[in-house]
Amino acid sequence: MHSQAGRQVIMYGALLVLAVATTVAAEEAEYRPLGKVDVGRVEELYHIADQLGDSLWPGFDVRRIPIGINNMDKEELLVAHPSPPEGFVPYSEFPIENQTMHIMDGCTRYGPRNGGWAVEVGGVRSAYVGTKADGLPTEDYISLIIHECFHVFQRDYREMADGAWGELPELDTDYSSLLALESRILHAILTDTTGRDIRETAKMFVAVRQERREDLPADIILSEGEEEYNEGTATYIQARMYELLARNAGIEPKYPGTDPHYRGFESADSLLQLMLGRILPPPGFVVTFFHSKYNHGMALGLVLDRARPDWKREMSEKGSTQFGLLEKELPVTDDEREALVRAAKVKFRYRDVFTEQERLITARTDTLLQFLEVPGRRYRVFISELPPPINWKPHGPVYKVPSDLMYEVDDRLAPLIGDYEPIAKSNHGPTIWLGGIEKFEMAGLRCETKQVPVIFRMEFFEWIDPEPAEDGSDLMLEFASRDGDVYSDLTMTTDGFVLRVPKAHVVQTEHLVAIYPQGPW
Repeated sequence: MHSQAGRQVIMYGALLVLAVATTVAAEEAEYRPLGKVDVGRVEELYHIADQLGDSLWPGFDVRRIPIGINNMDKEELLVAHPSPPEGFVPYSEFPIENQTMHIMDGCTRYGPRNGGWAVEVGGVRSAYVGTKADGLPTEDYISLIIHECFHVFQRDYREMADGAWGELPELDTDYSSLLALESRILHAILTDTTGRDIRETAKMFVAVRQERREDLPADIILSEGEEEYNEGTATYIQARMYELLARNAGIEPKYPGTDPHYRGFESADSLLQLMLGRILPPPGFVVTFFHSKYNHGMALGLVLDRARPDWKREMSEKGSTQFGLLEKELPVTDDEREALVRAAKVKFRYRDVFTEQERLITARTDTLLQFLEVPGRRYRVFISELPPPINWKPHGPVYKVPSDLMYEVDDRLAPLIGDYEPIAKSNHGPTIWLGGIEKFEMAGLRCETKQVPVIFRMEFFEWIDPEPAEDGSDLMLEFASRDGDVYSDLTMTTDGFVLRVPKAHVVQTEHLVAIYPQGPW
């Protein structure tokens, strides 16, 4: 119990529940200052893009896209950024010809580790990646950067469709099984080495997808198409790069001395085959759209290369999708669809797929409900209005909770919580950090927990105390001052976590405490 002088303390009693999501915290790598090898990898990206030109995508010029490299949050390099934010200074130690370069101590946003984002840096959309992780092949790292560069490009290439939002069902056996059937058909098309015409099998795919979508609302179908454009075409660019380089057994590296592990994509064909293998969902997992939007979107691009070669120019139209173009190229009548679906189910062993998905979904639902229905106390901390940077690190594994299951649980809890707040809408759904939060920082907000489960959603996190004290002594608010429901210099302490925020609006019900951090930031 905190007892700082001059601070006021309030204790609350409360009661409630918890949830689940997927990732394991990576070990921190040893810090190494940015240097010639990091710059050399960007130069190789430019070298490859120069070789491939518009054969990757018409008008896609990586040299015009700002690239940020975050080195373990300790320093950040900006390449080709038109107006670096305050704190950056010119970087000339290892210059790239015809490109501006800047560096700063610290970072504009925390992370990412072993990955990347397309985000704003200094108000300009940029490809933002971490430094290459130990063990990650240089070719894969260059592929990651080009993926994020394409995310920046695609926003200008095509305007997003209006009203594209919706949650696809994730714990529905029919839906997941048909999604898995789509995976098998796409994989068969792209790995067929017989030279046969792909159009017949591709029509089978069109029929199966139409069957899966038959009862889906229009906004959800639109959302699926947008996500396949968003993540699918960026993933397609990676596969297309491998495919083009594989035809020529890679390229001659321009700077082979900077990176002893770089071989100029001489293994491009193997890398392509690995990507094609990912079209098939991993065995033993429920098939979800999170998997398919990357891999089906990528596969549809490769199929269109074969069936409708000028498809990329057509994709610049607002609302255009890879599947929509395939439907135009290979129209299917209602009578044809029924026969094609039957044939696809036989050819690709749908009964086996359905039996496996039914077993996996039942087991997954039972497991998640064990977490979701644990009695305890729920805390909500709304973070949607807080600016970057974000710095977070979980204890132990993280698991995704399908939103449809979370909505079901939320509906049951609604009489306890009340209706003052709408359910968060996120295509990624809520997640559970089973080991709790080692560190979460955003602007002035800081949270540290013991190793107890935490729900994290797009807009807030929730923590469950499975054994709350009857007198509420394990929930305490300390603050420097208070004006109604607005607290300054607030610390919330429980037996599971400590949350600190400079200023927050606090909403209390009998069963819930919700904290809304407030600016200015």
